[in-house]
Amino acid sequence: MRSQKQELKKWQEWIDIIQQDLNKQLKYHEIYRHYPKRDMQQEFLEFVDDCYFIQTAISVRRQIGTQKDEISLMKLLLQLHYAADKINMPELTQNRVESDISKLNEIEHQVGLYVDRKIAHLDRREYDQECRISDLERALKTLYEIITKYYELLYRKN
Repeated sequence: MRSQKQELKKWQEWIDIIQQDLNKQLKYHEIYRHYPKRDMQQEFLEFVDDCYFIQTAISVRRQIGTQKDEISLMKLLLQLHYAADKINMPELTQNRVESDISKLNEIEHQVGLYVDRKIAHLDRREYDQECRISDLERALKTLYEIITKYYELLYRKN
């Protein structure tokens, strides 16, 4: 079993990776939102819109993964939830982490399933729930709020 110091170091490494990934996506978001589209032909504009939508949806989906070899915000929170009562971090409570896990579960339901069934795979199962750019923007905002909170928490103890 790892010591508390080893776990903290691992979580700090993970949160650095997660933050870099989200920062890149937020940069893409700003470019997309502020790029002058008035001079583009309609077909190219549709292509840019589709590419941005897919890139953003996959980026959001990446943060809710729980596979063994993945580094994601969801996986980090699940580990913090498990360790909350075992480590010396008074600000880290199971209730606090559960609340943020619940927010990520909402994102999974709204964006993750859409990505899995409509973008990543040609799924035979019926899936009629749509995902809009506004859904992705809300998800990005939520992810960024959560990552900021835990980044500050994990690095405050170092």
